[in-house]
Amino acid sequence: MATIARHLIMDYPEVLEKTCMESVTFHGRTLPSTNHLLGVYEGIDGLKTGTHPETRANFTGTARRGDIRIISVTMGSSSARRFPDTTILLDYGFSVMEAYWAAIEASKLDPEITPVLLNGTEIDLTSFFIENNRYFNIREVAYALDGTKAQFNVRRAGEQVVDDGGGDDGDIEGDDGSAGGGSLEGTGGFGDDEFDEILLTSGVSYIESGGRIPDGDVGRRLHKRLSSEVILDGEYVVLNGFDLEGDDFFQLNDIGDLLGFDVVWRLEGDTYRIHIDTHEEPPPEEIEVSPSPPPVVAPVRPTEPPESAPPVAGDVSGNEETQPVPLAIVFSVVGGLCVIGIIVALIKRKMVKR
Repeated sequence: MATIARHLIMDYPEVLEKTCMESVTFHGRTLPSTNHLLGVYEGIDGLKTGTHPETRANFTGTARRGDIRIISVTMGSSSARRFPDTTILLDYGFSVMEAYWAAIEASKLDPEITPVLLNGTEIDLTSFFIENNRYFNIREVAYALDGTKAQFNVRRAGEQVVDDGGGDDGDIEGDDGSAGGGSLEGTGGFGDDEFDEILLTSGVSYIESGGRIPDGDVGRRLHKRLSSEVILDGEYVVLNGFDLEGDDFFQLNDIGDLLGFDVVWRLEGDTYRIHIDTHEEPPPEEIEVSPSPPPVVAPVRPTEPPESAPPVAGDVSGNEETQPVPLAIVFSVVGGLCVIGIIVALIKRKMVKR
């Protein structure tokens, strides 16, 4: 009976709109509900009373408080006793579930917005501190690294690529082997056994889907060890992480070791700062070239032509620019010739005497 009641409420929730009525008017007559807990017990809104020769007075009751709904079944009771018995069962159910959910809530972890320096530029990433280590949402990391040398895409095996005509964005292949750009269409939620594998593709753009936590929309979350297998570029890899209510969280150092970027924790003041280096090429330096001043040209004074010398006697060339031969040079040449002639004459004379 409890299973039937559960399916009835889940598949046809509108039935509760009728079963919660304390009375109905039919053909001018007001008929009170046979559920005597309506208006008496907190949260009661159904469901069915009945009588059977073997089980006698029965009652399948249900009540809801907050997000908790309890279904109780009472059989073999009396018409007067079945409602107090139902009250006992519902009270017990709510006390157990409230304690259970209180323990669950206490075990939830608070997220932190962690500043990270990516190639010198500060960004914010969502992280959880679990078992003395800090874990980051791998989809947020992929989103942040998009466009760098360490860019990569992450998706679940059940997510399909929806081609939007964008060409080769990311060269992500769907499960049918087709490639192309586009967005991801989730065919299953994170944590589903049917879509358990986490697929990483290095060197391609990140295609955003519903897995990335929206900015400012992070609440306390339950965590459990991640049992999903991780595949990087078609090869199985070991990557330990946690599933926090549908999102996959890993340590930055482990992701960096797989995808080729460095993660350094540096003590700055009293706190550690996380630095991510994807080994980008430095931009070319811009050299400012100042315009050179125009050359300074010194003024040139015009030179006066030399005065022409008087013509030398005997100069028949008619060239007024011919310079006269000095007389000292003429006398020296003539004297030299005379000395040579005398020496020659003496040599001849001695030869004749012999």
